[in-house]
Amino acid sequence: MSIVLENINKTYNNQQIFKNFSFLFEDGNMYVLTGTVGVGKTTLLNIITQITDIDSGMISGMNDKKISYLFQDNRLIKSKNVSDNIRFVLKDSMNKIEANKVIEDYLKLFDLYEYRNYNVDKLSGGMQKKLAIARTLAIPNYDILILDEPFNNIDIKQKNIIMENIIKLVPKHAIVILVTHNVEDVINFVSEVYVLEKIPNSKFYIHPI
Repeated sequence: MSIVLENINKTYNNQQIFKNFSFLFEDGNMYVLTGTVGVGKTTLLNIITQITDIDSGMISGMNDKKISYLFQDNRLIKSKNVSDNIRFVLKDSMNKIEANKVIEDYLKLFDLYEYRNYNVDKLSGGMQKKLAIARTLAIPNYDILILDEPFNNIDIKQKNIIMENIIKLVPKHAIVILVTHNVEDVINFVSEVYVLEKIPNSKFYIHPI
């Protein structure tokens, strides 16, 4: 079932972030959102995933949806090594042998296998981001994939590889919502990019470019 946002209103500290905002996210599609800093991209993701409450409006289609969310700050478990960070999201879904195979496959795809026993804090910022993406994609049976600025700290060569892996690994039924400030990171992989904008004295809206 698609996710429908209808007439969403949200205000922070007397500043209206969304006014009568509506949008449809359909199953099996990837939505790339961009826009200026502070326009409300991350707030929109948190509204969709119900991390942030709305003032009024309606969100439908989220019942029983499993979400995999890549936050901007990665949220890696610093007390665990590279392999165990992925193992953490698998432990309730598969046995040790199955989990080991998934961990090996994902670490190889993201060029992290040789670092599998490293502590997270020994990795560079780019490698930590790749691990966070790999862990997010490895979560079993998700229906919605949220990627908030997945290419921060990633060099140009790696961005294309990561985007290819995302497209290859996402379940066909899943809704993918990817936020980026740099359209060049994804333009070769998607047919539409949606811009979140504010019309003065009116409402926010999304339009394709």
